[in-house]
Amino acid sequence: MTALYWSYHYKTHEICSMSSYEPKLLDVPEYMVTDTHLASKMMGRIRNRFGERTAEKILYAFLSDQGDVGKIIRVFLDYAVTVTGAIEDYSHDCVYPLLALSRAVERESHLVVGLLRFEHLKSDVYYAAFEPTYDILSVLTPHFEKRLSDQVWVIHDVKRGKAVFYDTHESWTAPLDKQMALALHENEEAFQNLWKKYYEHIGIKERRNPKLRMNFMPKKYWKHLTELKNTKS
Repeated sequence: MTALYWSYHYKTHEICSMSSYEPKLLDVPEYMVTDTHLASKMMGRIRNRFGERTAEKILYAFLSDQGDVGKIIRVFLDYAVTVTGAIEDYSHDCVYPLLALSRAVERESHLVVGLLRFEHLKSDVYYAAFEPTYDILSVLTPHFEKRLSDQVWVIHDVKRGKAVFYDTHESWTAPLDKQMALALHENEEAFQNLWKKYYEHIGIKERRNPKLRMNFMPKKYWKHLTELKNTKS
């Protein structure tokens, strides 16, 4: 949002993340540091002009982590201000790229809500690790604040080396080492073994459908699923 704010000030569409930026001979890049005041101001303008739902779509698209998403958002907004009433042509070249990213992020966030597996640690903290395609920690947080409001928990995005922490009162995001040695609660291993046995017991061999299972539980998430850890098929 900060970069988007300044893109209107400098009248440029070229917005990209530092990780994906490739210098060109005549480029004079401006590196933007997040300014929460300007970011809130920009988001407020979007909400006031286009409504909460559109603002949410823009936020979800941003969380895709795609290098040129800033430009995609800017192109979308430039088109949106020319439209009278609601945007109805979702296939438009200025609209579809943003909607496609937004839907992908929203789809993964809904999927992960059902796939996170919390482990009870010796410190009485509930810990869940995952490696999402998109940067969805901020999307998941409100759900688990309500669902596990009386628990101390950590949701760890191993891929990005950060986590959201919750202490039964508030949550915050901070860096977290990708390599961690976890001391499990004395009962946790027993519960995990029971869960694995239950999962195996309810499965009917003759009705196995690997393709359907992977639609609901994509293989890229198996690494952190208690019942499928170290499973190859």
